[in-house]
Amino acid sequence: MVGNICAQTDAFEEADSNKDGHISRDEFDSAVNSKFNKYDANKDGHIDKHEFNTQKDNNARIEYEFLDRNKDGKLNRDEFKAGAMARYQMYDQNRDGLLSKPEYRQDIGFPVLKLYF
Repeated sequence: MVGNICAQTDAFEEADSNKDGHISRDEFDSAVNSKFNKYDANKDGHIDKHEFNTQKDNNARIEYEFLDRNKDGKLNRDEFKAGAMARYQMYDQNRDGLLSKPEYRQDIGFPVLKLYF
């Protein structure tokens, strides 16, 4: 569990670019764009299942199916960003437009949100 806490803190701190203890929608959008670019290893403008690591991570496999709205077997930037924003809104439990550390660190939030930043 200590490894997960470190990974949670590191990812959250990195996405929180103004260091105010919250991830705004703009910060989230920036982090999501960066993560898309990291996943798109071959720079073809799409993320395939291999690039998303669906073979080794069950959460990634489930999330990939959620993201692939047109079911073409690849994710474009729009699909990735739309899915990411849906998750952001889902985990912003107090609906203040900010993602706080407690909202991010929930046992249910981190396994999914780690895929976006």
